[in-house]
Amino acid sequence: MQFLSGSTGNLYRPGSMERALVSLVLALCVSSLLFPPRVLGGLQYSLERRLEFEEEIEGVAVSGSGSRIALYLSNGTLFVIEEGGVAFSKTLAGSLWAMEFSPSGNLIALSTRGPRALYVIDLASGEVSEYEVPCKPNVFAFSADEKYLAVGECKKKLTERRGSCICLIDLAERKILWTKKVVNNVHEVYVSKDGKSIVVLTTETFCSACLERKQKKVRVFNRQGNELAIPLVEWYVEDLVLLDDLLVLVRSKDLLFYELVGDEFKVVREFDTADLGSYSGRSPSGRWLLFKKRAGRGMELTVLDLRGLATLTRNVLAPRDVG
Repeated sequence: MQFLSGSTGNLYRPGSMERALVSLVLALCVSSLLFPPRVLGGLQYSLERRLEFEEEIEGVAVSGSGSRIALYLSNGTLFVIEEGGVAFSKTLAGSLWAMEFSPSGNLIALSTRGPRALYVIDLASGEVSEYEVPCKPNVFAFSADEKYLAVGECKKKLTERRGSCICLIDLAERKILWTKKVVNNVHEVYVSKDGKSIVVLTTETFCSACLERKQKKVRVFNRQGNELAIPLVEWYVEDLVLLDDLLVLVRSKDLLFYELVGDEFKVVREFDTADLGSYSGRSPSGRWLLFKKRAGRGMELTVLDLRGLATLTRNVLAPRDVG
Protein backbone atom coordinates (compact mmCIF):
# COMPACT_ATOMS: atom_id res chain seq x y z
CA MET A 1 0.00 0.00 0.00
CA GLN A 2 1.42 3.36 -1.03
CA PHE A 3 1.20 6.37 1.25
CA LEU A 4 1.71 10.02 0.41
CA SER A 5 3.04 12.43 2.99
CA GLY A 6 3.37 15.53 0.87
CA SER A 7 1.19 17.67 -1.35
CA THR A 8 3.26 17.69 -4.49
CA GLY A 9 2.03 14.53 -6.11
CA ASN A 10 4.05 11.38 -6.68
CA LEU A 11 7.31 13.12 -7.54
CA TYR A 12 10.74 11.91 -6.48
CA ARG A 13 13.84 14.10 -6.81
CA PRO A 14 17.18 12.27 -6.93
CA GLY A 15 20.43 13.87 -5.85
CA SER A 16 23.02 15.28 -8.24
CA MET A 17 25.14 12.10 -8.25
CA GLU A 18 22.30 9.86 -9.39
CA ARG A 19 22.94 9.78 -13.12
CA ALA A 20 23.50 6.93 -15.55
CA LEU A 21 25.08 4.81 -12.80
CA VAL A 22 21.66 4.43 -11.17
CA SER A 23 20.17 2.92 -14.32
CA LEU A 24 20.14 -0.54 -12.76
CA VAL A 25 18.19 0.71 -9.76
CA LEU A 26 15.80 2.59 -12.04
CA ALA A 27 15.31 -0.50 -14.18
CA LEU A 28 14.44 -2.49 -11.07
CA CYS A 29 11.91 0.17 -10.04
CA VAL A 30 10.34 0.26 -13.51
CA SER A 31 10.18 -3.50 -13.83
CA SER A 32 8.71 -3.98 -10.35
CA LEU A 33 5.81 -1.74 -11.46
CA LEU A 34 5.34 -3.17 -14.94
CA PHE A 35 6.20 -6.84 -14.60
CA PRO A 36 5.38 -9.66 -12.14
CA PRO A 37 8.16 -9.98 -9.53
CA ARG A 38 10.09 -13.15 -8.79
CA VAL A 39 11.24 -14.12 -5.34
CA LEU A 40 14.77 -15.16 -4.36
CA GLY A 41 15.58 -15.64 -0.69
CA GLY A 42 12.62 -13.46 0.33
CA LEU A 43 13.70 -10.60 -2.01
CA GLN A 44 11.37 -9.72 -4.85
CA TYR A 45 13.06 -8.86 -8.12
CA SER A 46 12.32 -8.64 -11.81
CA LEU A 47 14.82 -7.12 -14.21
CA GLU A 48 13.26 -6.90 -17.66
CA ARG A 49 14.80 -3.79 -19.12
CA ARG A 50 17.83 -1.60 -18.50
CA LEU A 51 17.57 2.16 -19.01
CA GLU A 52 20.61 4.38 -19.27
CA PHE A 53 20.73 8.17 -19.52
CA GLU A 54 23.63 10.54 -19.87
CA GLU A 55 21.69 13.32 -18.18
CA GLU A 56 20.69 13.65 -14.54
CA ILE A 57 17.19 12.41 -13.70
CA GLU A 58 15.40 15.38 -12.14
CA GLY A 59 12.14 13.66 -11.31
CA VAL A 60 10.08 10.50 -11.56
CA ALA A 61 6.27 10.14 -11.50
CA VAL A 62 4.21 6.96 -11.56
CA SER A 63 0.67 6.56 -12.89
CA GLY A 64 -2.03 5.41 -10.48
CA SER A 65 -2.24 1.94 -12.05
CA GLY A 66 1.54 1.60 -12.04
CA SER A 67 1.53 0.85 -15.78
CA ARG A 68 3.42 4.02 -16.74
CA ILE A 69 6.44 5.81 -15.38
CA ALA A 70 7.52 9.34 -16.37
CA LEU A 71 11.13 10.50 -16.21
CA TYR A 72 12.28 14.10 -16.58
CA LEU A 73 15.95 14.67 -17.43
CA SER A 74 18.11 17.70 -16.77
CA ASN A 75 18.21 18.54 -20.49
CA GLY A 76 14.43 19.06 -20.44
CA THR A 77 13.48 15.74 -22.02
CA LEU A 78 10.43 13.91 -20.74
CA PHE A 79 10.19 10.14 -21.25
CA VAL A 80 7.07 8.09 -20.52
CA ILE A 81 7.77 4.37 -20.30
CA GLU A 82 5.32 1.48 -20.32
CA GLU A 83 5.57 -2.26 -20.81
CA GLY A 84 6.19 -2.00 -24.53
CA GLY A 85 9.02 0.52 -24.11
CA VAL A 86 9.09 4.30 -24.53
CA ALA A 87 5.51 5.44 -25.16
CA PHE A 88 6.24 9.16 -25.38
CA SER A 89 9.17 11.56 -25.40
CA LYS A 90 9.33 15.34 -25.68
CA THR A 91 11.95 17.98 -24.98
CA LEU A 92 10.60 20.96 -23.05
CA ALA A 93 12.22 24.10 -21.66
CA GLY A 94 13.27 24.52 -18.07
CA SER A 95 14.17 22.53 -14.99
CA LEU A 96 11.46 20.33 -13.47
CA TRP A 97 9.47 21.72 -10.56
CA ALA A 98 6.71 19.07 -10.27
CA MET A 99 4.73 16.58 -12.33
CA GLU A 100 1.80 14.23 -11.86
CA PHE A 101 -0.33 11.84 -13.89
CA SER A 102 -4.08 12.21 -14.26
CA PRO A 103 -6.23 9.41 -12.73
CA SER A 104 -6.38 7.50 -16.04
CA GLY A 105 -2.67 7.93 -16.68
CA ASN A 106 -3.38 9.48 -20.08
CA LEU A 107 -2.48 13.06 -19.12
CA ILE A 108 0.51 14.57 -17.33
CA ALA A 109 0.57 17.94 -15.58
CA LEU A 110 4.11 19.25 -15.41
CA SER A 111 5.59 22.54 -14.21
CA THR A 112 9.07 23.90 -14.84
CA ARG A 113 11.21 26.79 -13.65
CA GLY A 114 13.74 28.78 -15.59
CA PRO A 115 11.59 29.48 -17.62
CA ARG A 116 8.47 29.08 -15.47
CA ALA A 117 5.71 27.21 -17.29
CA LEU A 118 2.87 24.77 -16.77
CA TYR A 119 2.36 22.02 -19.34
CA VAL A 120 -0.46 19.51 -19.75
CA ILE A 121 0.46 16.64 -22.07
CA ASP A 122 -2.02 14.30 -23.74
CA LEU A 123 -0.10 11.04 -24.12
CA ALA A 124 -2.64 9.57 -26.56
CA SER A 125 -2.50 12.41 -29.08
CA GLY A 126 0.94 13.79 -28.18
CA GLU A 127 -0.51 17.29 -27.84
CA VAL A 128 1.25 19.64 -25.43
CA SER A 129 -0.68 22.60 -23.98
CA GLU A 130 1.20 25.40 -22.18
CA TYR A 131 -0.31 27.78 -19.60
CA GLU A 132 1.02 30.90 -17.90
CA VAL A 133 0.20 30.99 -14.20
CA PRO A 134 1.40 33.60 -11.66
CA CYS A 135 3.00 31.05 -9.32
CA LYS A 136 5.02 27.82 -9.49
CA PRO A 137 2.37 25.06 -9.31
CA ASN A 138 3.30 21.82 -7.61
CA VAL A 139 -0.13 20.81 -6.26
CA PHE A 140 -2.39 19.27 -8.90
CA ALA A 141 -5.97 17.94 -8.99
CA PHE A 142 -7.73 16.63 -12.09
CA SER A 143 -11.50 16.33 -12.25
CA ALA A 144 -12.86 12.78 -12.53
CA ASP A 145 -13.65 13.27 -16.23
CA GLU A 146 -10.24 14.94 -16.73
CA LYS A 147 -11.82 18.01 -18.33
CA TYR A 148 -10.56 20.36 -15.60
CA LEU A 149 -7.31 20.81 -13.72
CA ALA A 150 -6.89 22.76 -10.50
CA VAL A 151 -3.38 23.80 -9.48
CA GLY A 152 -1.67 25.60 -6.62
CA GLU A 153 1.76 26.20 -5.17
CA CYS A 154 3.08 24.77 -1.91
CA LYS A 155 6.32 26.60 -1.09
CA LYS A 156 9.07 24.65 0.59
CA LYS A 157 9.41 27.29 3.30
CA LEU A 158 6.24 28.58 4.94
CA THR A 159 8.15 31.63 6.15
CA GLU A 160 9.07 32.65 2.59
CA ARG A 161 7.24 35.94 2.46
CA ARG A 162 5.50 35.80 -0.89
CA GLY A 163 2.07 34.70 -1.91
CA SER A 164 0.80 31.75 -3.90
CA CYS A 165 -2.17 31.14 -6.19
CA ILE A 166 -4.99 28.78 -7.12
CA CYS A 167 -5.96 28.34 -10.77
CA LEU A 168 -8.69 26.36 -12.50
CA ILE A 169 -8.00 25.29 -16.07
CA ASP A 170 -10.51 24.11 -18.69
CA LEU A 171 -8.49 21.45 -20.50
CA ALA A 172 -10.97 21.05 -23.36
CA GLU A 173 -10.95 24.78 -24.13
CA ARG A 174 -7.27 25.09 -23.17
CA LYS A 175 -7.75 28.19 -21.08
CA ILE A 176 -7.42 29.34 -17.48
CA LEU A 177 -10.91 30.00 -16.14
CA TRP A 178 -9.84 31.90 -13.03
CA THR A 179 -6.98 32.62 -10.67
CA LYS A 180 -7.19 33.38 -6.93
CA LYS A 181 -4.46 34.85 -4.76
CA VAL A 182 -3.37 33.04 -1.60
CA VAL A 183 -1.54 34.92 1.15
CA ASN A 184 1.01 32.19 1.87
CA ASN A 185 0.65 28.57 0.71
CA VAL A 186 -1.58 26.00 -0.99
CA HIS A 187 -1.28 22.58 0.67
CA GLU A 188 -3.99 20.53 -0.99
CA VAL A 189 -6.47 20.86 -3.86
CA TYR A 190 -9.46 18.67 -4.72
CA VAL A 191 -12.04 18.73 -7.49
CA SER A 192 -15.39 17.26 -6.40
CA LYS A 193 -16.68 14.13 -8.15
CA ASP A 194 -19.25 16.13 -10.11
CA GLY A 195 -16.55 18.64 -11.12
CA LYS A 196 -18.57 21.58 -9.82
CA SER A 197 -16.56 22.45 -6.70
CA ILE A 198 -12.88 23.04 -5.97
CA VAL A 199 -11.78 22.48 -2.37
CA VAL A 200 -8.49 24.00 -1.22
CA LEU A 201 -6.44 23.81 1.98
CA THR A 202 -4.32 26.95 2.40
CA THR A 203 -2.20 28.96 4.82
CA GLU A 204 -3.37 32.57 4.77
CA THR A 205 -0.96 34.15 7.28
CA PHE A 206 2.70 34.82 8.03
CA CYS A 207 2.10 35.12 11.77
CA SER A 208 4.85 33.07 13.47
CA ALA A 209 2.61 31.83 16.28
CA CYS A 210 -0.06 30.87 13.74
CA LEU A 211 2.43 28.93 11.63
CA GLU A 212 3.77 27.12 14.69
CA ARG A 213 0.22 26.11 15.63
CA LYS A 214 -0.46 25.01 12.02
CA GLN A 215 -3.34 27.36 11.37
CA LYS A 216 -4.92 26.53 8.01
CA LYS A 217 -8.00 27.52 6.06
CA VAL A 218 -10.41 25.46 3.94
CA ARG A 219 -11.88 27.32 0.97
CA VAL A 220 -14.47 26.11 -1.55
CA PHE A 221 -15.04 27.60 -5.03
CA ASN A 222 -17.35 26.78 -7.92
CA ARG A 223 -16.26 26.53 -11.54
CA GLN A 224 -17.08 30.22 -12.03
CA GLY A 225 -14.61 31.18 -9.30
CA ASN A 226 -17.18 32.21 -6.69
CA GLU A 227 -16.40 31.27 -3.10
CA LEU A 228 -19.25 29.02 -1.95
CA ALA A 229 -18.73 29.07 1.80
CA ILE A 230 -17.42 31.10 4.67
CA PRO A 231 -13.79 29.89 4.88
CA LEU A 232 -13.17 27.38 7.65
CA VAL A 233 -10.20 28.20 9.90
CA GLU A 234 -8.74 25.47 12.13
CA TRP A 235 -5.57 24.91 14.17
CA TYR A 236 -3.04 22.06 14.26
CA VAL A 237 -4.08 20.90 10.80
CA GLU A 238 -1.91 18.21 9.20
CA ASP A 239 -3.93 17.36 6.09
CA LEU A 240 -7.28 17.55 4.31
CA VAL A 241 -9.10 14.60 2.75
CA LEU A 242 -12.19 14.76 0.53
CA LEU A 243 -14.15 11.58 1.26
CA ASP A 244 -17.43 11.27 -0.64
CA ASP A 245 -19.43 14.35 0.44
CA LEU A 246 -17.44 14.93 3.62
CA LEU A 247 -14.36 17.02 4.29
CA VAL A 248 -12.02 15.36 6.77
CA LEU A 249 -9.53 17.59 8.56
CA VAL A 250 -6.61 15.59 9.91
CA ARG A 251 -5.36 17.42 12.99
CA SER A 252 -2.51 16.61 15.34
CA LYS A 253 -4.68 14.64 17.77
CA ASP A 254 -8.04 14.10 16.10
CA LEU A 255 -10.11 13.98 12.92
CA LEU A 256 -12.93 16.42 12.22
CA PHE A 257 -15.60 15.40 9.68
CA TYR A 258 -17.38 18.35 8.07
CA GLU A 259 -20.23 18.72 5.64
CA LEU A 260 -21.19 21.91 3.84
CA VAL A 261 -24.64 23.11 4.88
CA GLY A 262 -25.65 26.21 2.98
CA ASP A 263 -22.58 28.42 3.13
CA GLU A 264 -21.22 27.05 6.42
CA PHE A 265 -19.18 24.04 7.46
CA LYS A 266 -20.81 21.84 10.11
CA VAL A 267 -18.96 19.23 12.20
CA VAL A 268 -20.80 15.91 11.92
CA ARG A 269 -18.26 13.67 13.63
CA GLU A 270 -15.06 13.76 15.64
CA PHE A 271 -12.54 10.95 16.10
CA ASP A 272 -9.67 10.93 18.59
CA THR A 273 -6.30 9.81 17.16
CA ALA A 274 -4.03 10.77 20.08
CA ASP A 275 -3.41 7.12 21.00
CA LEU A 276 -2.41 6.26 17.43
CA GLY A 277 0.64 8.53 17.43
CA SER A 278 1.68 11.15 14.88
CA TYR A 279 0.14 11.41 11.43
CA SER A 280 2.57 10.18 8.74
CA GLY A 281 0.68 10.13 5.45
CA ARG A 282 -2.24 8.73 3.49
CA SER A 283 -3.07 6.51 0.56
CA PRO A 284 -3.61 8.24 -2.82
CA SER A 285 -7.39 7.81 -2.48
CA GLY A 286 -7.31 9.35 1.00
CA ARG A 287 -9.23 6.44 2.50
CA TRP A 288 -6.32 5.05 4.54
CA LEU A 289 -4.35 7.14 7.03
CA LEU A 290 -1.00 6.11 8.48
CA PHE A 291 0.06 6.89 12.06
CA LYS A 292 3.24 5.96 13.89
CA LYS A 293 4.55 6.00 17.45
CA ARG A 294 7.41 4.55 19.45
CA ALA A 295 6.77 1.13 21.00
CA GLY A 296 9.62 0.15 23.28
CA ARG A 297 12.71 0.02 21.10
CA GLY A 298 10.69 -0.28 17.91
CA MET A 299 7.98 1.58 16.03
CA GLU A 300 4.25 0.88 15.95
CA LEU A 301 2.42 1.65 12.71
CA THR A 302 -1.35 1.98 12.53
CA VAL A 303 -3.41 2.15 9.34
CA LEU A 304 -6.83 3.72 9.84
CA ASP A 305 -9.74 3.15 7.45
CA LEU A 306 -11.67 6.44 7.23
CA ARG A 307 -14.81 4.77 5.96
CA GLY A 308 -15.23 2.52 8.98
CA LEU A 309 -12.89 4.32 11.37
CA ALA A 310 -11.36 0.94 12.12
CA THR A 311 -7.72 0.04 12.58
CA LEU A 312 -6.61 -2.12 9.68
CA THR A 313 -3.27 -3.37 10.98
CA ARG A 314 -0.52 -2.72 13.47
CA ASN A 315 3.11 -3.67 13.14
CA VAL A 316 5.90 -3.32 15.65
CA LEU A 317 9.18 -2.84 13.81
CA ALA A 318 12.51 -3.73 15.34
CA PRO A 319 15.00 -0.84 15.65
CA ARG A 320 17.02 -2.07 12.69
CA ASP A 321 13.88 -1.87 10.48
CA VAL A 322 13.04 1.71 11.39
CA GLY A 323 14.35 4.21 8.86
